[in-house]
Amino acid sequence: MKIIKMSYFHFFRIISERSVIFILSCVFLIGLLSTAMRVGLQELGIPLPSSNTLVFTFQLWSFGAFLYCFFRASGTFDKDISLKVFSTLITKPIYFWEYQLSQFLGLFFVYIFISLGSILLILIKALIYKIDFPNLFLLRIICEWIDSGSMILIIFSLALVMRKSSAIAVFLGVYILNAILSQTASSTNIIVQILKEFLYMITPAHQNLDFDTVSDSSFADMLQMLLEYISLILYAGTMMILSNLYYYKKDYPLRDHS
Repeated sequence: MKIIKMSYFHFFRIISERSVIFILSCVFLIGLLSTAMRVGLQELGIPLPSSNTLVFTFQLWSFGAFLYCFFRASGTFDKDISLKVFSTLITKPIYFWEYQLSQFLGLFFVYIFISLGSILLILIKALIYKIDFPNLFLLRIICEWIDSGSMILIIFSLALVMRKSSAIAVFLGVYILNAILSQTASSTNIIVQILKEFLYMITPAHQNLDFDTVSDSSFADMLQMLLEYISLILYAGTMMILSNLYYYKKDYPLRDHS
């Protein structure tokens, strides 16, 4: 209960900032512009897949929310985890992991809040243009939230022990390198093999499933996908625990002298 109350405090503190309003305005205007462009192209006789417009609307809002929370989480060390704030915290009856978890939940609630703005637009588009919802659209939304929330938690954990620029560099470096190596065929180069094995061990393994064809998939494929997203949550949670332990050991002498 204490963590939920603190997360609500962080949520309303972030929501009240002008940066969130700016992100909402930008995503809303881009969504209107994209809708106008699609309608204009259809009027010109250019066929467009009708079901993808709902998916695009949700993905646009979700991506805007993810970018905001990503850069917000990457600056945790610079802004919130300072000597003054930390010294104040240790005089109160609260564990650091509770403070850490409440901050993440507050940020994740902001992500959900922004991405939910797409639901209203999706309903309006579906009613006006009489568009059918794509296959397993609700499952797509849930998986997108799990994926983005886990990534936010990972960058948040890195930001607890690194500066903003370092956390972003490490995250993007590993992510891009892993994406490049995963697309390469089996190589005989020993260095490439070592890098692929190392990245396989330190990065979560999950796939982006094509929801437009998921209805043809078997139950085993669906179960595998859900297990992969669950493993992603566990991986992100492990990152948070390790960063908490590292930060605790790092500042342990500071606590003794306080």
